[in-house]
Amino acid sequence: MKVLLVSTYELGHQPFHLASSAQVLLEGGHQVICHDLAVREWEPDLIEQVDLVAIAVPMHTAMRLGVELAKQINRQKPLLPLCLYGLYAHIAVDDDIWVEHCIVGEYEQPLLAWVNSHAYPNKPTEVVHPLRTTKLVVNIERHPHPIPARSLLNPIQGYARLLSNQRTPPNQQIPAYLPTQTCPGDTNGSLAGYTEASRGCSHKCRHCPVPVVYNGRVRSIETDVVMADIDNQVQMGATHITFGDPDFLNLPHHAVTVVEELARSFPRLSFDITAKVSHIIKYEHLWPKMSDAGCLFVVSAFESLNDMILEKLDKGHTAKDEITAVEILRRSQIEPRPSFLPFTPWSTVDDIADIVDFIGECDLVGNVDPVQYTIWLLLPPGSLLLDKLTEEMPQCLGSYSREKLTTEWKPKDTRLYGLHKQLGKLVTEYASNPTPLAKVYEQIKSVVYDETTRKYPPMFTNPLQQVSLRSNIPVDDRPRLSEPWFCCAEPTQYQLAMI
Repeated sequence: MKVLLVSTYELGHQPFHLASSAQVLLEGGHQVICHDLAVREWEPDLIEQVDLVAIAVPMHTAMRLGVELAKQINRQKPLLPLCLYGLYAHIAVDDDIWVEHCIVGEYEQPLLAWVNSHAYPNKPTEVVHPLRTTKLVVNIERHPHPIPARSLLNPIQGYARLLSNQRTPPNQQIPAYLPTQTCPGDTNGSLAGYTEASRGCSHKCRHCPVPVVYNGRVRSIETDVVMADIDNQVQMGATHITFGDPDFLNLPHHAVTVVEELARSFPRLSFDITAKVSHIIKYEHLWPKMSDAGCLFVVSAFESLNDMILEKLDKGHTAKDEITAVEILRRSQIEPRPSFLPFTPWSTVDDIADIVDFIGECDLVGNVDPVQYTIWLLLPPGSLLLDKLTEEMPQCLGSYSREKLTTEWKPKDTRLYGLHKQLGKLVTEYASNPTPLAKVYEQIKSVVYDETTRKYPPMFTNPLQQVSLRSNIPVDDRPRLSEPWFCCAEPTQYQLAMI
């Protein structure tokens, strides 16, 4: 069979979900075409050349875009077998689109089985469109993982790059045709790759889509597969690797093994990971080793400075723990990169002002992507928060939005509507025309303070009096990736225009 694999969005990275799936299909004897809408406009003629189409939907933004693409494919070729696969594949199966197959969780082997069912059918595989019958496969079983087929993807030069003036691996040559000044602080343009060492999560944060599928389970990817994938990307020019695991320290022994092998095999390579606040604290002893191996920054879901909200989300940490996490990482010369969830049903404008103050007082202005100030809680089907909100705040819940793929909700503080709109405008302007982060922060701070009724800052006891909380890197030089958007932010007009 000839299969078209499509990615709509993977946080600015070369799409892992396409490369991994492609390798399994190739080994199964099928032909594969990969198309990434993040870097290349949709080409309608593609579906006239293939037997099957599978769209990767590993996150909410990808699913929003994937649904729009599925609708377009339905209109053009109504009976073409279409599959959605990835963490969000189950949430958009309704009368708006026709999808024959949805795969959630460990997707490679079920995807191969679906393709094989068309290649070697025991009975006719044509599905009559008006029935709109969809088969949902949820698979979290352990299975061997393939070495992703990177050669089928667009060149790595077209994807996110590491922006940093600090600790750049030596002797790296940047191709002359690459721009070297895409936003403040970018003076080296190091190419960034992406891989995964595990999937799933041992925790069950209520706002997160991962526990809905994995239910507290974690599936490791073989170390030799991870290293081979990294090696392929290094050969393409990558000097930095993002580990995209939901939490790199879910399996600490496996994580240490991967990092030790990374340091041995690629001593000049830098990397970043994602880890919970509680894991940053619990595994404090690991961070010096991580730093020595090349860890530049750690993405961590701080979410809020309100302990009540953190408890509602079942984050497993407090606001004081967030300060401790910043201190622990900076002690090892690793930069924290917090993510936030400012807009929830329980949030007030004062809660958002607390986030702004925390960022300023803990010297995190250069560590927080502006889009983080605008994230609005999503409640997709199956969200662990839906039952809690139904029990505690049923009056805040509205109807399900097929367009946004979330249950609508109303904040108890109605000022959030106007604030969200103002911040969204600022952040969209930043994404299209990057400016120094300190300037953006001051603009955001001004907008937030204009909505508050109290004076600031009363919440913290000047954390920056602690030297260990300060960064020795200038604000706009702190290591980060050039991708300005986020997995659960609203799709941009540029992203939608690519379809």
